[in-house]
Amino acid sequence: MPNRWPTLILSVGEALGSFAEREVDQSIDRALGCVGDMVEADRCYVFLRSEATGRVSNTHEWCAPGVAPAQAELQDLTIDRFPVAFRIFGGGPPLIVPNVAEFPEGPEREEFEREGIRSLCCMPMRLHGAVVGFIGCDWVRQTNDVSDDVQELVRVAGMLVATGISRARAWRRLERKGELEALLLAISSPLVRLRGEALARSLDEALERIALVMQLDAAYVLRTGDDEPMALVHAWSQAPLELAVSAASGEGEVEGIGLVAHRGAEPVVVPSVRAAPAIPGHRHLLERGVGAFLELPLEVAGRTWGRLRVETARDPRPFDDDEQRVLTLAAQILAAALGRQEAETHELELTHQLHQRQKMDVVGQLAGGLAHDFNNLLLAITLSAEVLERSLGADADATSLALGEIQSAAERAANLTRQLLTFTRQQPRRDAVLDVNRSVSETARLLRRVVPESIGMELDLPEGVPPVVLDPTALEQILMNLCINAADAMPEGGTIGIRTRHATSASAGRPAEANSHSDYVVLTVRDSGHGMSPAVRARAFEPFFTTKPDGKGTGLGLSTVVTIARRHGGAVRCESEVGSGTTFEVWLPAETSAAAGPSATATRDLRGGSETILIAEDESSVRAIVAFVLRRAGYRVLEAADGEGAIALFAADPAAVDAVLLDAVLPGRSGLQVYRELSARRPDVRVLFSSGYSTTVFPEGFFEDGRHVLLAKPYSPDRLLRELRAVLDRAPRADGRDAIAPAGAHPQE
Repeated sequence: MPNRWPTLILSVGEALGSFAEREVDQSIDRALGCVGDMVEADRCYVFLRSEATGRVSNTHEWCAPGVAPAQAELQDLTIDRFPVAFRIFGGGPPLIVPNVAEFPEGPEREEFEREGIRSLCCMPMRLHGAVVGFIGCDWVRQTNDVSDDVQELVRVAGMLVATGISRARAWRRLERKGELEALLLAISSPLVRLRGEALARSLDEALERIALVMQLDAAYVLRTGDDEPMALVHAWSQAPLELAVSAASGEGEVEGIGLVAHRGAEPVVVPSVRAAPAIPGHRHLLERGVGAFLELPLEVAGRTWGRLRVETARDPRPFDDDEQRVLTLAAQILAAALGRQEAETHELELTHQLHQRQKMDVVGQLAGGLAHDFNNLLLAITLSAEVLERSLGADADATSLALGEIQSAAERAANLTRQLLTFTRQQPRRDAVLDVNRSVSETARLLRRVVPESIGMELDLPEGVPPVVLDPTALEQILMNLCINAADAMPEGGTIGIRTRHATSASAGRPAEANSHSDYVVLTVRDSGHGMSPAVRARAFEPFFTTKPDGKGTGLGLSTVVTIARRHGGAVRCESEVGSGTTFEVWLPAETSAAAGPSATATRDLRGGSETILIAEDESSVRAIVAFVLRRAGYRVLEAADGEGAIALFAADPAAVDAVLLDAVLPGRSGLQVYRELSARRPDVRVLFSSGYSTTVFPEGFFEDGRHVLLAKPYSPDRLLRELRAVLDRAPRADGRDAIAPAGAHPQE
C-alpha cells in the first residue's frame, strides 16, 4: 500500500494547492473525495473546533454514491457529545475503531450505530502545534480493519488538509483586517467634517456601521462623567437586543446594560456573560440575551467622558486582538467627535444665554411703554363697551360710535401684538404672491381710520409693478408703521405720499443689503413732517428707540419694518433732514415668474354650511364666541376644552366630523399631537389650525408643504368662515388625502 502514498499526496495536493482563497471549502471537499477513494471509505469528513466558541462542527463531508450524509446533524457540538472521539482535541490519541460492535457500550456507540457506522478512523489535524480538528473516515457498508497503511494515509491527508485550512484562515484574517481598517475610514470621514444635527446623526450611523461590520447586535455611547448623570446618548441595536436602549437607572448601572467600569478608564472584555455572574446587571443581561460585550473608555478633553459599549447575543464571543485594536481606535474617533459636539453645544448655550440676557435688558425698557399703551387700549374698550350697554336701543349714533371705538382699539392692540411677535420672530409667516399696488390701495383705506383728517394721503401706483412674495399682514404692518410714524411727525397736518416702483439691483440709491436679487419692488412712504437729525436717524431702526413722549410709542415700529424686510430678503433705506420731512424706501424682491395672488383683504364669497365642525379650544370665551359664529352660519358644532376631549369626541364617530378647528396649544396635548391622533384614526381628516403666536409646536416647514393651513389669531368672523369654507371645499388628492391650499393662499385680514 505504500505505493499509494505518492498518488494520494499528488491528488490531495493538487486539490488543495490550486484553489483560489475564496474556494477553500470546495477544494477541501475534493481532497476528501481523493482520500475516500484511496482508502475505499463510505464517508470522509473534517471536524473543526471554533476559535470563538470552543464548540465542534462537521465542516466538510464527502460521501460515496448511495451513502446518506450526516453533516447537518453534527453542528455546534459540545465536547461531551462524543467524549471518546473528542479526546483528540485535548491531545488524546487518534480514534481507530475497526468494528463499532466492539466499541465500549454507551451513548457514543449508540450514536455511531444510529448513523450506520461499522468502522471508523479519525486522525488529529494540527496547526502551529495545536490540535484544531480531525479528519476521519467511516465505513458503513462493511467493516474495515483500518490497517496501519490506511491510518497513515488518513494522517498524511490530514496534514495536507490542515495546511489548506491554515492558508484559508490566513486569507480570511487578512481580508477581515482590511474590512476593519475600511470601517475606521468610513466612520472617521463624516465625523471629522460634520457639525450640529448632522454630526449627531453621523454618530448614530457610525455605531450602526461598527455593529454591522463586526457582526455585533448592539453598540452604545454612554455618558458617565462624574459631573453628569449617567445617560445613554447614542445607541444602535437590533433584535434580539433591541430592548437594551433604556433610561438611566441608578448609580453604576443603566438598566439592562450593566456597566462594569462605568467611571474608570480601563477597557473591559466579557467574552461570556454566563461565565461572569459577578458583573453588574448580570440578571438584566441574561434576560436580554446578551452573550458577550466589550466596554472601552471615551476620553474627551483629558477626562473619561463615557463608555463605548458593544454587545452580541453569542456566548461565548471572544474579541480578538484585531477587533479590540479597531474598537479602541473607533472609540478615539468617537470621543473626538463627541468632544466637538460638546464644545458646539457649550458655545450655543453661551450664545443663547447672551441673547436671553439681552432680551431681559430689552424687556426692562419695554415694560413701561407696553403697560401704558395696553392700559389705554383696555380703558378705551371698557368705556366704549359701557357706553354701548347704556345706549342699546336708545341712541343708534352712540351705539355706532361705541362699536367703532371698540373695533379700532382692538385693531390697534392686535397690531401692537403683531409688532412684538414679528420682532421676536414668533409671528407665523403666511407668504403669498401679492399684487403690491392692490394691497397698498386696500391698506390705504384702512389707514384713513387711524390717520388724522388734517393729513392728506397721495398714492402713486404705476402699472407694471411686479408682484412680491410676502405675508399679506406683513405688508400691512410695514405701511401701518411707516404711515403712523409719518402722521406723528406732522402734528399740525401735512401729506403722506405712498409710491411703488419697479427697480433693479443696478438702480441708483439701492441699499447695500439689497444685492441678492436682480429685480425689486420699492415701496416709498414720504412725509412733510419735521424730519430727523443725523443722530436720531442713526438710531431710528434700533428696537425700543423712540423720540415720542412717554406712553406714546414702544419704539418697535421701524425695527419691525426692518425685521420684515430682511426676513423676506429685502432692505430699508431712510432719507431725512430736520425741517424737510422723511422718506423711507422698502426694497422687496420682485416675483417675476408668478402671477399675483389675492391681496390682504381680497373678498370672497362668505358661505356657511351644514357640516359638523369640531372645535378644540381651551379658552372658554373664545370657544363660546367661535361656536356662536359657526352655528349662526348653519354649522353643527362639537366643543372640546382640551386635546383629550377632542380625541374622545372624534373617536365616537370619526366619519361624522367634517372638519376640525384645532388650537395649536392645548392642555395635556398640543394641537399637533391631537392632529396626529386624529389622522391615525382617519388619514383624510380636514384640520384648520389656529394660533395666537407660537408655531414652535409644529415641525419646521409644517405650513409650507401645501397640506396644512394656519388661522392666525386674532381673526374676524368673516376670516374664520372663509378659511373654514376653503378647507371644507378643497378637492381630495389622488392619494386619498386632502389637497390643502399652500400657506398664504388664504391671507389673514
